Amino acid sequence: MVFAPGTQLTARYVLDELIGSGGFGAVYRGRQLPANRKVAIKVLHAEQSLDQEVVARFQREAQLLCQLRDAHTVTTYDFDRTPDGTSFIVMELLEGLPLVAAGPQPWPRVVQLMRDACSSLAEAHAMGIVHRDLKPENLFLDGGERLKVLDFGVAKALRGDTGGQPITQLGRAVGTLTYMSPEQISGDPVDARSDLYALGVVGYEALVGRVPYPNARGPAQLLTAQFDPPPPISNVPPELNAVLMRVLSHQPRDRFQSAAELSAALAAVPTIAKPRRQAPLDTRMVLIGAVLLIALGIAIGLIAS
Repeated sequence: MVFAPGTQLTARYVLDELIGSGGFGAVYRGRQLPANRKVAIKVLHAEQSLDQEVVARFQREAQLLCQLRDAHTVTTYDFDRTPDGTSFIVMELLEGLPLVAAGPQPWPRVVQLMRDACSSLAEAHAMGIVHRDLKPENLFLDGGERLKVLDFGVAKALRGDTGGQPITQLGRAVGTLTYMSPEQISGDPVDARSDLYALGVVGYEALVGRVPYPNARGPAQLLTAQFDPPPPISNVPPELNAVLMRVLSHQPRDRFQSAAELSAALAAVPTIAKPRRQAPLDTRMVLIGAVLLIALGIAIGLIAS
């Protein structure tokens, strides 16, 4: 069901325009009354509202998001239900495009975007939250520049998840397969390092325009492919390749252990070498003059002898 423009969800919120839709909900441009503030409103689909597990997950997403304050995480203002029981979340309205629509990026830009994502993830992880569905569509470039992490819809509270179900099963995973870590595909417990793996896949794709394992079809093939490191990327510093290969390690213990550690490694990637600094002109002229005088003295001495 698509709500018509002007639909009033509650006394405080009005929908203006549909701007996106997914499997569980639709996102509308809307307004918060009486201030008439422009907001984004994510409304759970009517058929999903009948599934108590989905509703519980949706409400959990809202509760988690309301706790996050990092500048690179989309701000969540409120969550509520309509009189007929439809759940919705109210967020800041972003104007821009998802990272997936931006195409391949220069490597210094990718390094910065990954560090911005690390800032958001570091706060979430510190609060015991793992995203579980990090992908280019969930990394939004607000105004085409500032990165915002979106959609914690399948996020898991690492301490005290009340869902009561396994995170994932092989071939039946929660999240987006292409960006999943090996442990997430396998159905093993996930932690912050799984999000870092997904960010590594996104970074690799942002640099070369394709994911590390483009030929893998299905969870079993991808899980097999992940045992081997992907091809290194040409035309980037070797230090950046080393960071990507480490974050894409098959075993979580071999990856960076926190978003802060990954961000620090990215910050250490050297920029393009600067031209060698030359001595001031007057200094160079003195040196040249001294060399000429020494050479002239040697020549005179040879003639005199």
